[in-house]
Amino acid sequence: EEAPVPPEVLLQVLTQCIKPALLGLHRVGAEGRFLSDLVHLVRLVEGELMQAHVDVSNTVKSLMQGEALAVAASQKESSPEAVVLSLQTLWKEVIVAEKGDWLEVLR
Repeated sequence: EEAPVPPEVLLQVLTQCIKPALLGLHRVGAEGRFLSDLVHLVRLVEGELMQAHVDVSNTVKSLMQGEALAVAASQKESSPEAVVLSLQTLWKEVIVAEKGDWLEVLR
């Protein structure tokens, strides 16, 4: 029996394919459950970061300033920087994939 995939690894895999997955699910009106499950995964990953005393806010600021970006990209998938980068990328891809809906909400 295979070992379960760690949440941070699943997050990174989903980050790589979230946009086409959401677009396909949106076409058939089935993205709701997927996004709900995604929120649970994000909460799990964020909870693990909190337990590890990772300052997510400062890590995001560092990533935005480019200080930790190269480090996060080069480190293993479970490093705090890599996980925070995956979270940031995931939400960016969700927003881009659901751009039409976001624009509608903002009107």
